[in-house]
Amino acid sequence: MTAVQSRAVRLATALLDAYNRGDQPGVLALLAPEAVWSDCDYRSSTVVQWRGSIEIGRWLTRAFADHDRLVLSRIDVGEPKDGVVAVGLSYRLRTSEALRVVGAAGGIEPPVATKVVCSLTPLRVMVFANGPVGGSASVCSPG
Repeated sequence: MTAVQSRAVRLATALLDAYNRGDQPGVLALLAPEAVWSDCDYRSSTVVQWRGSIEIGRWLTRAFADHDRLVLSRIDVGEPKDGVVAVGLSYRLRTSEALRVVGAAGGIEPPVATKVVCSLTPLRVMVFANGPVGGSASVCSPG
């Protein structure tokens, strides 16, 4: 792994650590101003997406109240290209109140990885794709 790739991995895992602590200011501080965030809304089995810190902050408030947690199992990192590096985060477990309500009380193993796109100058997260925007929403149904 190159030094540039290592920086991107540290950024992606710092964001995940802040997320799992429920640290909204910590998460938002790592995002680029016009960052894009997608995720699954398990209560409605849909993919949702937001742009910018205000919209993302609203989602984080909801996710943290829901006690959403992601347990990392694997990290993949791409080659730097055009000032960005993509990092893939796979999870062995995701738990939340929403998952409990829809019948997955012990949580789930998410079927897709999160794609984290990091800008290198400045070092910030541009994309946190935790939901398959443009893909099948079936991965947002825990059953």
